[in-house]
Amino acid sequence: RALAWVVCAWLLFREAAAEKQAGQALRLWWVLNVIPATLLLRTDIIALEKVLGDGGEGMGPRAVALILRTGSYAPTLFLAACGLLQMDSWTRGAAARATAATDSTFPFPPGAAAGSSPGDAEAPPKPQGAGDSVASFFDKLTFRWCNPVLVLGASRPLEHSDLFQLAVADTSGVNEVHLQRSWRAERLRTPRGKAPSFLKALVRAFGPYFAVTGCLKIINDLAVFVGPYMIARITAYIEGSSHEPLTQVYAYTFLMFAGATVQSIAVGQYFFRGFRLGLRMRAGIGQLVYQKSLALSYSARAKFGVGAIVSYMQIDAGKLGDSMPYLHLIWSAWLQVSIATALLYQQVGVAGFAGLAVLVLLMPLNTKVAQTQMRLTRATMRTRDRRVKFTNEVISGIRIVKFFAWEPSMLDAIGERREAELVEVRRNAIWGAFSTFLWGATPLLVTVVTFVLYSALGNELTASKAFTSLSLFNVLRFPLNAIPSSITRVVDVLVVTRRLGDFMAAEEVEENRCATEAEWARALELRRQGYNRFLAAPAPRREGVAEEPVLVIEDGDFAWPA
Repeated sequence: RALAWVVCAWLLFREAAAEKQAGQALRLWWVLNVIPATLLLRTDIIALEKVLGDGGEGMGPRAVALILRTGSYAPTLFLAACGLLQMDSWTRGAAARATAATDSTFPFPPGAAAGSSPGDAEAPPKPQGAGDSVASFFDKLTFRWCNPVLVLGASRPLEHSDLFQLAVADTSGVNEVHLQRSWRAERLRTPRGKAPSFLKALVRAFGPYFAVTGCLKIINDLAVFVGPYMIARITAYIEGSSHEPLTQVYAYTFLMFAGATVQSIAVGQYFFRGFRLGLRMRAGIGQLVYQKSLALSYSARAKFGVGAIVSYMQIDAGKLGDSMPYLHLIWSAWLQVSIATALLYQQVGVAGFAGLAVLVLLMPLNTKVAQTQMRLTRATMRTRDRRVKFTNEVISGIRIVKFFAWEPSMLDAIGERREAELVEVRRNAIWGAFSTFLWGATPLLVTVVTFVLYSALGNELTASKAFTSLSLFNVLRFPLNAIPSSITRVVDVLVVTRRLGDFMAAEEVEENRCATEAEWARALELRRQGYNRFLAAPAPRREGVAEEPVLVIEDGDFAWPA
């Protein structure tokens, strides 16, 4: 194994000299391989001490194998560091040449090319490149690839041209095609007589990316409980109830730091991917709604109106995009509550179930509040659509409004619709505030009930149990506060996807459609009646000017809806 790692290190240097990059999967394997190697290192060192110590075998074949295996940890660690710091598609030489060719310092901070410092440049140049598309694993985990924009923004106000190039996967065209494909597949899979589900189309289009983001949330949820568990072990050692070695207690403190680090990285990546998914979904839905609006039939266009279509493109797409980072909380919050309750039972016994009992008792009330919020959200959207549609109609016919001096009456009509909308918005806000208050007071209520019940059962509340329980209650605070917002997000998603599904399933203008028998008969009747009698007389021909027809139609038949 040591020889294999030496060969890998030699190949790494050769790739760097040839300015080639190792594959992303290979570099990820280098990084992950250091975890089992670190776990086996302590075992190998203990085994080597026994072999070389008194009563051991001495310097035999087994000792040589253990020495080589222990020594192979150094190249393992080196390759892991290279895998973390190596960029995806650029080397430092290629970056330096790009800097000289394009006056760009990416991936180095603006004004700080290789070997220089940010303070050496008087006017930092614009950052170029594709941001995290070529960043290393370390830069992606720590968001170091944002440094060029941050350094430039500290020196002067940012402009649009200062930003990184948009990744291809984030463009509106790519996401619109992806979502259009999923919607067509959903329409083909839906049985005749049933309405296709826009929510299923979204899941088919963006589900895999959303699922990977959920894995990061699981890592964050598990890392959250490392701190309380280590606090319990450390406080038990301080009280004297635990007789563990001091070195092991120091290891507990290091694990607390490692757990907090993993939690910070996981939650950062989770929200970054969540907001990126929301951006992609918003761009794709906006383009998809726009394409659909161009293909609507006359009756469907009159049914929805321009105001509703604009609302779908802006408000509804924005609600879906804003909900993506928080949808995983609907299950993640309950997972954290379950784990915290189990750990509380381990600390304070039956009193640990007091918090769970409080949550169960509050579930009917929370369900009623969620249903009321869903109903009020639908009512708010309906009144908003009516107001926007009427306002657009007034603006479209503003000449007639001005001609007949209808401004006061039109303003009163718009004001009435706005007042009706504000009534629904106010009711929705009141219920939202009540829901937030209810769930905000829940952690305090859970803490009081648990400690009171534990003391009433005749138990002694020690420092170890108190500090551990308080840390678990602190963990409970976020999921309990996040549950109402996650319920609101789910309600918004269900309402919006239902509205978008109705719009996307609306009737469209058929391409190359043949006229029906009734339309053909109507066209023939118009020809028989001499429909050209309504045309104005041709303009007199001017002398000396060659007249050429602008438009010629031969044997044309026209029909309009009755």
